[in-house]
Amino acid sequence: MLRTTTSPEVAIPAARSHAVITARLLIETVALLVASAWAAIAIAGHAAGDARWWWLYPPVLLLQALLFQRLYVIGHEASHRKLVPGDALRHDLLGQLMMLPILIPVRIYRQVHMFHHGFNRRDHHTSALDVFVSPWPLTPLVRAYFTLLWYLGVFAGGYFLHSVASVIIFLFVPTRHAEQVSPAFMRWRDRDRLLA
Repeated sequence: MLRTTTSPEVAIPAARSHAVITARLLIETVALLVASAWAAIAIAGHAAGDARWWWLYPPVLLLQALLFQRLYVIGHEASHRKLVPGDALRHDLLGQLMMLPILIPVRIYRQVHMFHHGFNRRDHHTSALDVFVSPWPLTPLVRAYFTLLWYLGVFAGGYFLHSVASVIIFLFVPTRHAEQVSPAFMRWRDRDRLLA
């Protein structure tokens, strides 16, 4: 399969272009993580002698938060085995290396994400990524309630706490007990736990 550019005589193999795009994404992400960490340390060093430097830290903190979100997106690609197609070992090692800063085992991410794909986009109620199915008529008050839940999940740490709890359950709770919490834990074996 070939991907062609605007010039018909130039053709790039799709696998090669995928590798180039993936490499650029990973190198760019690591470089930005290192640069933002260096900037945070430099600001803290200068702020020890001059408190006015602290005003520079909030933008760096925001950049770091966005980069952690980017790592989560890379984890999404790793869960679908898209980073190094055809080489499961190198793929999972690279995916896990990229997920280390946010402390999420790539095997656990994959298990949760595949469970998610098994239960969304099955009908018009679940065709969007961020969706609530309401048991009540959709009045403005009900919409406001679900909007508030979404904002609390994203900006007040609800999804983060849910993710931390999931990782702990996957790593330390026997499957027979974890299955009572959620069917997402079904077929999670001791071998999976050890590899994660």
